[in-house]
Amino acid sequence: NADLEKRLDGASRLREVYLAAGRGADAQEAEEAIERYQDRLLERKDREIDIFRPTAELKEEARKFGINLDDPKERQQLDRLMWDVQRVTHSSDDGQPAEVHGSTAKSTKRAMKFL
Repeated sequence: NADLEKRLDGASRLREVYLAAGRGADAQEAEEAIERYQDRLLERKDREIDIFRPTAELKEEARKFGINLDDPKERQQLDRLMWDVQRVTHSSDDGQPAEVHGSTAKSTKRAMKFL
C-alpha cells in the first residue's frame, strides 16, 4: 500500500498547490485522482488475500494457476486485475460498468481461475 499512499500524498500536495495558485480546474483533476487512490486503498484493504505479502499457502495455490507471486510484476498484474474485477462488479454511478484496464488474455485467464 506504500505505493498508493505515496501517490495519494503527492496528489494531495499538488491539489493544495493548484488551489493556492487559483487553478480550480487543475485542483479538481487532482481531487479526482485523490478519490481514485482512496478507493483503491479501500479495495486493497477489503480483500480477503494480500498478494503483496502472500503466505506460503497462497503462493502454492497461485502456482497451480500459473501465477508466480514471488515475481513483483505478476503481483502488480494480479493487483490490477483484482482492482478491475472489483470495479466491474460494482458499476459506476450512472449504472454502467466501469472502464477496465487492458491486460493480456493469457494472464487474465490464469488470474480469473485463481480468483
